[in-house]
Amino acid sequence: MLKIRIFLKIILCFLFVQNFCTAQESTELNFLILKPGDPGATTELATEYLATIANYFTSHVPALHGKHLRGWIANHPDTAAAIMKHHPPIMAYVPAGFYFKYFHEKKQPVAPIAQAPRFGKNIEHFYIVTTKSGPATLDAIKGTVVRTAFGIDWDYLRRMVFPSDFQPGIQFKLEESQNLADDLFLLIESANHKKVNTEPVALLLDEELKHFFEVDDLTWPKLKIIWTSEDLPRDLFVAIGAQWAEADRKGLFDALVKMNTDPKGKELLDLMQSSGFTRVDTPLLNRTKEKYYATQKGNH
Repeated sequence: MLKIRIFLKIILCFLFVQNFCTAQESTELNFLILKPGDPGATTELATEYLATIANYFTSHVPALHGKHLRGWIANHPDTAAAIMKHHPPIMAYVPAGFYFKYFHEKKQPVAPIAQAPRFGKNIEHFYIVTTKSGPATLDAIKGTVVRTAFGIDWDYLRRMVFPSDFQPGIQFKLEESQNLADDLFLLIESANHKKVNTEPVALLLDEELKHFFEVDDLTWPKLKIIWTSEDLPRDLFVAIGAQWAEADRKGLFDALVKMNTDPKGKELLDLMQSSGFTRVDTPLLNRTKEKYYATQKGNH
């Protein structure tokens, strides 16, 4: 009889633990950050950073009070998409192209909440940069190699960034780089030498990469910008899912725009090199969205 009782207790304990774990899993909420091309933007390397953000949101967003929030971060769109498949997020901070492709295009219930100016700029641009003595126009670099950060969104570049008469894979070869700093050094060092067809003659930089190189007084004076893209939307902070009522979305927006008045929030913004979240530039986002879907999707 004693053995039967002990066995029953073991079974009951097992069922309790199993149910508790299942309940924990079902109440866990996820958020996602996508930073293409950033080697440090992996969930394994950014565990502490993600935990700090999760604690901030559960403390400052009314809809998340008392909830278990877990963060994920990726440096490639494919990795971010895989994360979403296994850990569907209720919030995300992602580039506009990813928003169009994985949320808006798939008819997900998603609402853009805010955007974050960076380096004092509310608008994103892409730049083609080469050496002072290098080519001066897009026509001059047709048929050559241009390098850019890994994790690029090919569809977005084709549809939104490059002109129709200067397309990667057609008028020029665009390659992903694992180390743009090395490629920049190669560009400068080989400026006065005859290039081979496999060497880059220019780099494609977004605002963040341009700023990174621009503050280097030793290298930037040796370079020039030969082309700048049209105005593009900044990365978007979005709320995902039907559980976000209007009042909840407002609470999330309020928490985001007040981050720069909170010591911990300002600390997180400083890591983003941003002065704080602002309202989404809806007219620009809508113009970009219309063009994105009006332009035929390219194939990588």
